[in-house]
Amino acid sequence: MMLFDKIKNNFFWIPSFIMIVDAILKFIHISLWNDLSRLGLQDKIVCLGIIELGCLVIFLLPQTLTLGFFLLSCYWGGITFSGLIHQSFNLFPICMQTLFIIAIYWKDYSNSIKLNADNLNQ
Repeated sequence: MMLFDKIKNNFFWIPSFIMIVDAILKFIHISLWNDLSRLGLQDKIVCLGIIELGCLVIFLLPQTLTLGFFLLSCYWGGITFSGLIHQSFNLFPICMQTLFIIAIYWKDYSNSIKLNADNLNQ
């Protein structure tokens, strides 16, 4: 059971690592999914990588975890919606959103609650 608890508490690194790799590939003009040219976003690929990394940094900070999750949900939801509009649907954004939902569900909030309680006592 301890192994499962370790996996639960550190699961958020799995989608975060995938997203870091995706953002780095966008900086060198490669995408994990090839729908960007069909969506007309090939010239904005570096900007998408910057937005992706910014949302991820906000998600990884314990104080802004909820805001980061909201921004990541908006990012992947927007990518999914634009794919639906342009009839180039891909499962990668949906899989990433699902991984982040599992990660936020399993995230251990005891450290953040302890930090917030310590800040209130000072």
